[in-house]
Amino acid sequence: MRQGGVDSSGMDMVRETARFVSSMLDASGAVFYWLDDSNTVSDPVIFGVSQTCLTDYDSDIWQSDPLLARRLVDRNKRIGLLKEESAAVPADARDRYRGFLSAYDIEDCMDMLFWKDGRAFAGLGVLKLRSDSPLSATTLATAQTMQSYVEVALHSHPSVTERQTVNRLQHQYGLTQREIDVVMLVSNGATNADVAQLLGIGLATAKTHMINIFNKMGVENRAAMVARVVRP
Repeated sequence: MRQGGVDSSGMDMVRETARFVSSMLDASGAVFYWLDDSNTVSDPVIFGVSQTCLTDYDSDIWQSDPLLARRLVDRNKRIGLLKEESAAVPADARDRYRGFLSAYDIEDCMDMLFWKDGRAFAGLGVLKLRSDSPLSATTLATAQTMQSYVEVALHSHPSVTERQTVNRLQHQYGLTQREIDVVMLVSNGATNADVAQLLGIGLATAKTHMINIFNKMGVENRAAMVARVVRP
């Protein structure tokens, strides 16, 4: 079942992952997010803190964030601690970000990044409220163990496996983005007529895309194409 374009089982996995990690680290809040190919955050989901926190963050606070995902990726980080990463931004930005956290009763935070094949694909911000126990050496040791565990578990998430498939179709077979759209639809049972309707193109154009895809992938029919997508 899909809700708003997102696989509901995948969303349940995200929710349970965030709640499990935050409970293990005695944190009341968490924010899970995906990273696109440019290491930009997408589809964040927040727990234990007001949803307006995300709105305020997205407005312009993100520029002051010492734990900005792009910065952590550039430094090949798997875990980033606010107190250690604060030196990466100017003092006025640090103060501004601390003020933002304080407005939502957040005392401290850390970010975990999750990697696959040398690329970060998602992250989890652990939000310590004032009522939570402070971050400690023991908490950090637990976080390092949790990071490895969650990273492996997320490798099977539909968003991760789909991204892996898209990258393979681009680099192994040289498919264009529109051809990839067609392949993904056909792999999920769409007919040529369905493809034309869903992509807003003519039936003849959909058929042309299929012919080009067959040629690039070295297959002769739809079944062989789908089999190559599922079993490379």
